[in-house]
Amino acid sequence: MLRFQSPEPFFQDHRKEMFYVGFLKSPEAWFPLCAIRDPGEDSRLDSLFVSFSYRDMSEALEAYAGKLSRVEETLVQYLFPEEISNLLERYGLEHLAVVARDEGADAGSCDCGCGCS
Repeated sequence: MLRFQSPEPFFQDHRKEMFYVGFLKSPEAWFPLCAIRDPGEDSRLDSLFVSFSYRDMSEALEAYAGKLSRVEETLVQYLFPEEISNLLERYGLEHLAVVARDEGADAGSCDCGCGCS
C-alpha cells in the first residue's frame, strides 16, 4: 500500500528516523524507485518510494523491477532524511510514496532486513 505525502511535514514528524529507499540499475545508471502520484493528471515521475521497513521496500522494489526488462540489479539503502531530501532535489521529485504493509500482515516478524524476529 502506498501513501503519498509532502516531504516537509513528513520529515518534521520523523526528524530523527532513517528510511529504506530502493534503487534500480539499468545498463546506463542507478536510479531511485519512483512513482507517479496521480497518473490521471500527470505522466511525470514525481514521488520517491520510502519505507520504515526493509522487507516492505524490498518487496515493492522487486515487484517493480520484475516489470522492467532493462533492470540489471536492485539495492535497498537505509538513508537519513537529509540524504532523501538530496534525492528529491536531484531527481526533481515533489512527494514521498511511503510504502506500508497492510495492518496485521506478519505482525510478529522483523522489518530490519537481518532475518531476526
